Amino acid sequence: MKQQSVETEEDWGDKYGINPPKWLNEHPAIVRRGVVVDQLLRHFHVYQTAWFVDPGIIVKIPRPDTHEISFYRELQKDPESRNYIMPCEIVDDEKHPLMIFPIVSVIYAQQHAFRWPWSRVLKYYDDMLQTVTFLHHRRIAHMDIAMDNFLFSDKDEVLFGQQMHADRPYIIDFERSRQLPLGPGLQPPIDLPPSIIPKPGGIIRRDPYSWDMYCLGWSFYHVYEVNLYRAKSLAPRLVTWYFEWVRGKADCPCPKICSCRPDAHRARYVLFGVRFLVHLLELTDGIFCYTARLFRA
Repeated sequence: MKQQSVETEEDWGDKYGINPPKWLNEHPAIVRRGVVVDQLLRHFHVYQTAWFVDPGIIVKIPRPDTHEISFYRELQKDPESRNYIMPCEIVDDEKHPLMIFPIVSVIYAQQHAFRWPWSRVLKYYDDMLQTVTFLHHRRIAHMDIAMDNFLFSDKDEVLFGQQMHADRPYIIDFERSRQLPLGPGLQPPIDLPPSIIPKPGGIIRRDPYSWDMYCLGWSFYHVYEVNLYRAKSLAPRLVTWYFEWVRGKADCPCPKICSCRPDAHRARYVLFGVRFLVHLLELTDGIFCYTARLFRA
């Protein structure tokens, strides 16, 4: 009778992509940095160094069926992209190409560490919108916009030769992105790839720029939701109205070019007014509270 082999924890980790492939830490690009990449971020594809390693790195093994490296390479040629795109070192290797990123913060880590007023949340919305506007002006639809795909540095610093500004979001993950023949308002629907934000009603085709805005509206909502745990007060109705307006109708009836939600340029234009009013409300509330304390003293 053949003895059944016992699957060890290491075997199990290799089988399900929890452990990085053995060749990864032997790759010259990793050996040169003198670090060990052993923490899982995404099965089979994304790993990072331990939290105590400084400077830490994230290593992505691009999927062979995507053009993510091509997107990063083209975007890096544009000097303006340094304000919006995470710095990335592309390692050309016929057998094992790699993408190496610095480790930076996610938004909810910052929101839990610091109490954000609602005007600060709207400033973050504007920063995210600037990034989407940058991409759409170049006829690029990200196709997988989500809160987790925006990262930012804790401080002003130079990482991988790129100046990073504190509290400014930088977008990542161009696996599903598309370079389109036409710009916003002209591009007909395309097949939608897998995405972090669920597709309403099981839709399979949509105006790609409109899909980015729908996902951005949900990302705004997730930022808002996290901030509720730390905010001093409930959000002004203007804040909730705004992200609902950007998100638009889930059951979009538009057969071709979508008009259910604004484009990125119009959304920024309206956000300017919303930010002004919310800032005014906070200023008025601050003056009122200060005056009340004076009278109680």
